[in-house]
Amino acid sequence: MPRGLKFSERVDQFGVALGLLIALALFLGGGGAGYGLQNLAVQLVAVALILIYWDRVVTFLGVTPRWVIALLAASLALPLLQLVPLPPAVWHNLPGRDMAVASRTLVGAADAWYPLTLAPHMTVTAALSLVGPLAVFVLFLGRTESSPRGGLYLLVIAGLLNFLFGGIQIVSESALGLYPMVDEGRLHGFFANHNTSGLFFVICSCAAIGLVAAREQPVWERTGLIVSALLFVLGVLLTNSRSSTVLLFLPLGLAAFVAWPRLKAVAFGQRFKRGGMFLGLATLIVAIVAVLLVSSTRVMTTVDRFDTLEDSRPAIWEDTLSAADRYWPVGSGIGTFDEVFQVDESLENLMSLKAGRAHNDYLESLLETGIFGPALAVAWLVLIARLWWRVRHTPDRFVAHAAVLALGGIFLQAILDYPLRNQSLLCIAALLLGALVACQRNQRDKIIV
Repeated sequence: MPRGLKFSERVDQFGVALGLLIALALFLGGGGAGYGLQNLAVQLVAVALILIYWDRVVTFLGVTPRWVIALLAASLALPLLQLVPLPPAVWHNLPGRDMAVASRTLVGAADAWYPLTLAPHMTVTAALSLVGPLAVFVLFLGRTESSPRGGLYLLVIAGLLNFLFGGIQIVSESALGLYPMVDEGRLHGFFANHNTSGLFFVICSCAAIGLVAAREQPVWERTGLIVSALLFVLGVLLTNSRSSTVLLFLPLGLAAFVAWPRLKAVAFGQRFKRGGMFLGLATLIVAIVAVLLVSSTRVMTTVDRFDTLEDSRPAIWEDTLSAADRYWPVGSGIGTFDEVFQVDESLENLMSLKAGRAHNDYLESLLETGIFGPALAVAWLVLIARLWWRVRHTPDRFVAHAAVLALGGIFLQAILDYPLRNQSLLCIAALLLGALVACQRNQRDKIIV
């Protein structure tokens, strides 16, 4: 290690700061808004790391595409703007505020200034949740040399830890003190929601397969990545998550795309010795895992869940659209769904339990942010597609493929669930986006957009 470096610079050489933040977010941030103290711990560490590595913030601003920075700033600004106090003449006339005006009139507070959001404490919580992913993004891209592959290796390690922890939970039939075990027998790992845990395994399997194709590795390393990917597939099935099981088409499709040229080469006798050994080993591993899957009653439970597709989500979506129409086009405020949904919940759709969430992040965003949240989501999709298009033929293309498919998994599961409503997945999404930006940055010393 070169002498004369600051302590922070020495630590940063090995990416310890980023690894620490990801590990902490994974261990403490998988419970959502209901676990404020755990999320606060992650956020405080994120702020501390940003202050320690402030020079990385400067580097980040200098080398990151301007469009990325603009979208990042807009995403951070949205909840903050919803917290700005507005004069009575303004907030009285915002859509859907009739009940708020009436209740505040009763207590003589109708002439006070209030923000756009109807639940400021929840919007503050939502704003603070962005601190962690912001720190991940800055720490990853603010280094002089940011390896896209490094981000994927970090995900593989995190996925193995989640699988190990989840396996211990299943064997011990205990949540081990993290979150209440709502669904016994399902692999939760570091997450309160089994769907989120399943999605995380899908993301990690994409990362492992992308690394297999990203460069030539020793046989032991490539075998380790393949075994990891298969463990992640098994992890998805053990979560009993139907949405995550369907999303396995993403890593399996990437695996087929990666394997096809190698299979052709083996078939036609090219590089037979090395390719044949590699193919034989991979086939043996797949066969062993297949036998284990067929004989596993826990895995068959996941398959059986597809026999019954009755779900309360469509009823929740219908009422969410009605609520969104009430607050259109400015929304009720980020994080306010549980506060305002009951007003528009119809009697025919009334359930014994509170909905809590819309179980569709796009509809929930429509309700909470009006036109602004969906517009930001579309802008991020366009950005991701643009970044991928620019690096699709570069040496880092398989890293980019893996990152885009993993991000695509998040976007797709958001149709049925709320994957980005917890600190862990927000940080993972920031890491994936950082890897994609780093793929493009590797082509030039400085990106100009």
